[in-house]
Amino acid sequence: MMNIFAFSSILVIVSNLAIAILVSQKGKNRKISIIWISLCVVATAWGIGSYKYSTTLSREVFLSWFRIANIGVVLGPAIFFHFTLELLKLRKKYLLIAAYLFSGLFLFLVFFASDYFLGEGRWVFNQFYWHDWPSNKNPIYLFFYISFYWFLLLYSFLLLLGHFKSSTGEKRNQLKYFILGTLVAWLGPHGMFLLNFGFNVYPFSNFALALYPLIIGYAIIRHHLMDIEFVIKKGLVYSVLAAIITACYLIFVIGIGKLFQGLVGYQSFAVNLLAVFAIALTFNPLRDRIQHFLDKKFFKGTLETLVQERERLREQLFQKEKLAYMGTLASSVVHEIRNPLTAIKTFVEYFPEKANDPEYKDKFQKLIPKELGRIDNVVNQLLSLAKPAHPSLGKVNIINTIDATLSLLEENLKLKKINLKKDYSVNEAIVEGDDEQLRQVFLNLFLNSVQAMDDGGVLSISVDSREDKFVNISVKDTGSGISVEDQKKLFTPFFTTKKEGIGLGLVIIKEIIDNHKGTLSVDSEVGKGTRFLINLPTAKQEQRY
Repeated sequence: MMNIFAFSSILVIVSNLAIAILVSQKGKNRKISIIWISLCVVATAWGIGSYKYSTTLSREVFLSWFRIANIGVVLGPAIFFHFTLELLKLRKKYLLIAAYLFSGLFLFLVFFASDYFLGEGRWVFNQFYWHDWPSNKNPIYLFFYISFYWFLLLYSFLLLLGHFKSSTGEKRNQLKYFILGTLVAWLGPHGMFLLNFGFNVYPFSNFALALYPLIIGYAIIRHHLMDIEFVIKKGLVYSVLAAIITACYLIFVIGIGKLFQGLVGYQSFAVNLLAVFAIALTFNPLRDRIQHFLDKKFFKGTLETLVQERERLREQLFQKEKLAYMGTLASSVVHEIRNPLTAIKTFVEYFPEKANDPEYKDKFQKLIPKELGRIDNVVNQLLSLAKPAHPSLGKVNIINTIDATLSLLEENLKLKKINLKKDYSVNEAIVEGDDEQLRQVFLNLFLNSVQAMDDGGVLSISVDSREDKFVNISVKDTGSGISVEDQKKLFTPFFTTKKEGIGLGLVIIKEIIDNHKGTLSVDSEVGKGTRFLINLPTAKQEQRY
């Protein structure tokens, strides 16, 4: 027997399942998402149970489904409190444990002492059975309502409001819509509790439980609630909303069809089908209007404009990051050039007084060229970084390039007592690249390894080809190694772990590798050494790029 409350219960099922699916697709492995999905599931349990018990005339069937429905009533506040703590990153361990323990206790009463806790049910509004508080005045149920639906929920909202007042930017928007959505949600059961305690007010508030997922969905889509980001175009969000609209449409059509059948008093299937068809013809344009409204108001534009807006915002973010990077770069350049200029300035100022001092002249002749060389080195490397030469591509045997580069360092290796180990699994490894730039890459990497092994060690070079698609080059040393924190900064301009380095070598190397459509990674452990791994596409794969 369909009634308004049963209709609202169907909407509760559809909307809560939709938001649960929405979150599960993008955040199913995150704790906060799992908690939220759990909240949606227990709300769905309420929807299923309330639909079933509100459409039966049997008291026994009512009691069975009323227990199912009360899973959501009992577990909902505790899970919501848990989600609030996770969202705000708060630790209330013992209070959370207490909330779940009491939930377990009340859930036990629901299933194993339901006659005492929930009652046997009373017939209301000549439509369905409901909780019969007026007949048994159960104090345990009153305690449950006050402790869970007033204390626990009120405490959760006070925590949310406190963080909302102190938050800014996107976090503030997230909390604003979350508070609004959940406030709407919890007005639903509070409205229905009036009927629980003997106030004969029809439970229209059940519709609130169907409405709040739309508000939460908006917060997820527009403000990345739970740090979930969706690609709207051809995405799940629009599909789920379309499903909700369609479900509401079908429910509405079926309901009106039954009403029409009741008015004409004729049970013919053909008449009923004709009525549903007529309503469908008039409702379809309305459904399209609703979808268009969602595009314009809910999503702030059509799917196409949303994609364009997303790309525009991404480009703006890229430009902001570039400007911030250039600011850091300019600051670092000033610092790197100021030191040698200060030294030069000091010597020049004292030159008139000490021009005839042999020791001073000797220091002057040594220091000035050295400091000017430092400035020249910074500027040249900076220019290489800012405008790296476009690679002049050709067929390059990477093994020949490595061997030619190593030959330049033979004396350095002998002087520092470094053993060289080469492991080439192939006779040749042809890549599409610029031989000069690749020599610069390997020279920098080899020199870094040599400088890291002051007390001698082993420099290992290996080359292998993977399925004739990529060439892997490994450069490994047994030097001092690099800490985990420093590894994160290795490719940052002007960051260096060497006393005399200026921190641009690895940045330029990475830029060259990127221009060759390759990758560069590092693996290092303090005291055990460092390994750089270069991955370059073979010449056969040039069409892929």
